[in-house]
Amino acid sequence: MSQNFLDILSPSYIGSRVIQLALSNPAALQDVEVVIDWSEADQYGGIVLPAMVMVQAPNPEDFRRLVFTRALPKSFLFTPKERGLYLVVAREIFHNQLHGSLEIEVSGEQSSGA
Repeated sequence: MSQNFLDILSPSYIGSRVIQLALSNPAALQDVEVVIDWSEADQYGGIVLPAMVMVQAPNPEDFRRLVFTRALPKSFLFTPKERGLYLVVAREIFHNQLHGSLEIEVSGEQSSGA
């Protein structure tokens, strides 16, 4: 059985959402641990480094991007500085561009900015 050239060059799973993210109950000014499960990517050839984790806060100035070139993190911590909706994205930068995301609603007290 032969494969179509286009299926080999650009398989249908390119850019698939297969990375799973999970966390505990978030509150402003408290560390939030995000657990990353990369294992579903194994069925598509696994994650090839570099990989990236991005955190977008309600305030655009609080954007964070971490690039991993040697090993995939199993989790990471961040401290929300304010209430609101945060978006966390984990993705493979090149290769199959596999990704996953998680929206986090943060409650609690805001930082005074001091």
